Amino acid sequence: MQRYIAALALLVPMCLANTTLLAQESALVPLDLTSTFVPDHEFDRLAAITSNTGDVRVIVTFPVTFVPEGMLQGQQVGMQHARIINARAVVKAALLGTRHEVVREYDSIPSIAFSLSSEALRALQRSGLAARIEEDTISFPLLSSAGPIVQSTQAAAARFAGQGRIVVVLDTGVDKDHAFIGSSQVSNEACFSSVSGLLTPSSYSG
Repeated sequence: MQRYIAALALLVPMCLANTTLLAQESALVPLDLTSTFVPDHEFDRLAAITSNTGDVRVIVTFPVTFVPEGMLQGQQVGMQHARIINARAVVKAALLGTRHEVVREYDSIPSIAFSLSSEALRALQRSGLAARIEEDTISFPLLSSAGPIVQSTQAAAARFAGQGRIVVVLDTGVDKDHAFIGSSQVSNEACFSSVSGLLTPSSYSG
């Protein structure tokens, strides 16, 4: 039986990432971020937000070499976890003495969610320890855009309906009562967002 597994990439609280970029990176194993740095203009953009709000929620990715955990075997998983923990400790140390909050730490990906003040943001910029930084906000995708991203039309045309299979959907949110889905089709759900109180099932916490 043919399988159809749909996955919308999102991280998390997290903003819907550029799917083209993710598709390119998924083919690169390992993903080397050691020579990747956030441009100054992106720090300037985020600093402007702090001037209005006092702080800004971000997801910071460390400059490490990373392999998706599902492609690792045995002790390789633990070794990568150790590298992530060490890189995270170095980033957190760079922010000592500044006003900031750790929102969420991740074990299997080289990222950490922060709430950063302007001084913390600039300390991170000076450290050179951010391979990537993304503003941590809620995204509101529409069916007109989400459908083409997961190629739902093509899947339907190929008669991939998912019978006998569990289809895992990592998304910015699914309305299980929508007429296109039906609550009986959803076996489990959970929210992994670090932005509490928004678009999260009441029985789960970010």
